[in-house]
Amino acid sequence: MGFSNYGNHWRNLRRLTTLEIFSAKRLAMFSAVRREEVQDQSSSGKWTKGKDAVNHKAKEFQNVMREVSELLSSNLNDFVPVLKWVDCQGIEKRMIKLMKKMDGFLQCLVDEHRSMATATASSGSSTRAEGKMTLIDFMLSSQETESSFLDDETLKRVMLAMLLAGTDTSASTIEWAMTLLLNHPEAMQKAWLEIHSNVGEDGLLDEPELPKDLNWAEERLVLVVNKLLPFGAGRRACPGAVLGRRVVALALGCLIQCFEWQRLSHDLVDLAEGTGLTMPKSEPLQASYNPRHTMVHILTKL
Repeated sequence: MGFSNYGNHWRNLRRLTTLEIFSAKRLAMFSAVRREEVQDQSSSGKWTKGKDAVNHKAKEFQNVMREVSELLSSNLNDFVPVLKWVDCQGIEKRMIKLMKKMDGFLQCLVDEHRSMATATASSGSSTRAEGKMTLIDFMLSSQETESSFLDDETLKRVMLAMLLAGTDTSASTIEWAMTLLLNHPEAMQKAWLEIHSNVGEDGLLDEPELPKDLNWAEERLVLVVNKLLPFGAGRRACPGAVLGRRVVALALGCLIQCFEWQRLSHDLVDLAEGTGLTMPKSEPLQASYNPRHTMVHILTKL
C-alpha cells in the first residue's frame, strides 16, 4: 500500500485500513490481544527463560524481518543504476529468496486462521468471539464483502505492509527509548512515579491509563512528531499511527512499572546507529533489571 500508485486500488486499500482495520472500534476490539502480549512480555517466567521462551516460528520471523529491514536500507544500485545489470552486492538474489520465504510464512498464517475460522463455523458459532479476533481474522471475514479486490495475494501484501511498518519500528523505538531512559535515570524515576500514582500496585498499566501516565514524555513526543513526522502526513500518512503509539506506550510503560533498570556499567549506553531502514542501534541494548518489590505479586500471577 505504501508504494501503490494513487488510484482505485490504493483508495480501496486506504479505506480498508483507515475505516475498518485501524478504526477506533477495531482498536478497542483488539485491545485484549495487546494486553495479553504485554502481560507475556512482563511475566517473570518469560523474562527468566529468555531466548528459550521464543519458539522456532517466532525466531524465524524475527530473522526475516531483520533481513528485510537491512535490504530496504541504502542500496548502492540506487545511486549507480548501471550496477543493477550485474547486481554486484547480490541484493536482488537475496530479495527474491527472502520474498519466497516471507510469502510462505504469510500463506501459512492465512491458512492457519482460515482453518480456525472454518472449525469455529462448523461448531455452530458464526464468528470467533470479538475479544479473541485478530487482524488476520478480520481481514479474512472482510473477503466476503470486499472480494472484488481483497484476494489472498492482496491480503498478504497488506499483512506484509503492516508487519514491516509495525514490528521492527516499534521494537526499535522501545529500544531507543529505554536507552535514553537508562542514560537519564531521573527521567525513568519520574515516569515510574507518575505511573505508580495513577495505577497503583494492584494491576498492570492498561491503555485507559496511558493519557494520564505519559505527561512526562508529552513535550518531547510532540517535539519529535512535529520535527520528524514518523507517521508521515497527508494522504500517505500511516493509517496505523494510533495503534503504533498505543503499543509503544503500553509496552514501555509496563517495562518501567514492573522492573527496576540499571546500566551494566557506570558508562553511558552507546548511542551509535546501525544500518537499516528503522535506524537500529549499532549494538543491541543490554541492561540489568530486577522486578520491583511492589509488583512481584502481580508478576507471579501472569
